[in-house]
Order: sequence, then structure tokens, then C-alpha cells
Amino acid sequence: NWGYNLAQDVFYSGTVAAALEGADRGILSIAVSQAYNNKQQALNDYTTAIRLNKQLGDAFYNRGIIYHQKKKNEQALEDLRRARDIFASQENLKKFGRANDAIMDIQGGVKK
Repeated sequence: NWGYNLAQDVFYSGTVAAALEGADRGILSIAVSQAYNNKQQALNDYTTAIRLNKQLGDAFYNRGIIYHQKKKNEQALEDLRRARDIFASQENLKKFGRANDAIMDIQGGVKK
């Protein structure tokens, strides 16, 4: 999520709670938060999360959006396509549609 989860914030953080619930169930889990103004750190954090679990569709999606904001559209498209594939395999139609819409938006602006 966007924003900090520091100090006592972790006691009421939904992000941290979700990771703890996953870990409690034996699922490899990670809570990723990022500061609003540091896109490079966000890219690093998403890359680390992806390295730990290659099925994190949200991490691929969010990293793809940041790449697009940084005008790195080929990298953005690669991540967004990966996110779309993961969401399809999870049968998550809402997130699949969101990723597909982002791909279509970028492709509309990419000169071939």
C-alpha cells in the first residue's frame, strides 16, 4: 500500500495484518508499504517482493504502473502482462480487467 507502516502503525495496519494472517496459515507472506514520493524505493520493494514470490500479481501490477509513470513503457507492459496472467490464473476478473485496461492504455500511447 501507499504510505508508511511504522512503529505503532503496524498494530492497526491492514497490510501487516494480511501478511500475518497468511503466515499464520503457512503461506509465504510479505507486507509492502511505500512512501508517496520515492518511486525508486517502491520499485526496489516490489522487485524484492517478486523475487520472494513470483505469483504476486499486485506487485507486478504496481511495479508496472510505476514503470509507466517513469516512461519505461516496455518494462511496464512486461509487468502488467505478467500481472494479468497471474490474475487470470487466480480467476480474479476484477484485477484481470484492471491490468488489461492499463495495458490497453499504454499500448494506445506506444508508437509502433
